[in-house]
Amino acid sequence: MSPNMNSRKYRESTVPSAQQIGLPSAMQEAMIRSRREVDLAQKCLLYIKSCITQAATLQGEQNTSSSPDRHSIFNYINPVWIPYADILGATLPADKGTEMRINRHLLLLLRVIALVKANQRYQLVFDSQTQTVAAPKDLTEALYIMHNSSGLPPYKVKFFNKVFYHLYQKKLEEQQQIASDIVIQVGPDREEEKKSSSIIQSENRKATNASAVTLTANEICDYYNLKNPQTPINSDNLRKIYLNELVSAGWIEALDVRDGNTKKVYYPIVAPLGQEEETKN
Repeated sequence: MSPNMNSRKYRESTVPSAQQIGLPSAMQEAMIRSRREVDLAQKCLLYIKSCITQAATLQGEQNTSSSPDRHSIFNYINPVWIPYADILGATLPADKGTEMRINRHLLLLLRVIALVKANQRYQLVFDSQTQTVAAPKDLTEALYIMHNSSGLPPYKVKFFNKVFYHLYQKKLEEQQQIASDIVIQVGPDREEEKKSSSIIQSENRKATNASAVTLTANEICDYYNLKNPQTPINSDNLRKIYLNELVSAGWIEALDVRDGNTKKVYYPIVAPLGQEEETKN
């Protein structure tokens, strides 16, 4: 997840940097970080890794004799049991493809959290495997971590909602208005002209289809600068900071204008977040 940077964070990063370079080692041990604390942190990480490895490993060797038994038939690959997995599968939002991806990430994160805390969780032992039982508090922690499920920093979500999608809707409405203004007058007995009118109107509707309306980086840049005159941006930085990551996140689609040309046009493939989320951002 990209951090949402600002001048305060830059300053808070610069201060310890100056201390690490300018202070004697003895003072750094007391003020910044000590080697004892670093060693302790490394031991904590190794302990967590050991817990995960132990929880994810079959206890005992599988029987490889010629007479197969259940140990050689079944290959256990999931060391965590989530008792409420079926409930989550039936209740998590699943109206869009992006929600399916988010749900999978949530369940995988829930499994990781349960493994990390395997020594604090109930264990289900059967045959040669020990299963870690995910607790409800593990779900609470996973939901807290996934509160910004898009993985995008808030200012990029705000850009998508307030700038990109707003401009797209504006252009879409303009195209639809142009199409609706094209009216062909035909007489009551002129069937051929009626057919032509019907065909043209059908083509106009196709032309104003959502996927046919696209935005260039320059259009988006001009609209952004209009809304943010105090912090203008050029089209190259706009692509690097916003558009490329929105494409990678699956929020917008980038299309080549023509073969052999690096210029692209963009259109959204997801709807913006709800009003409540926008207010938080």
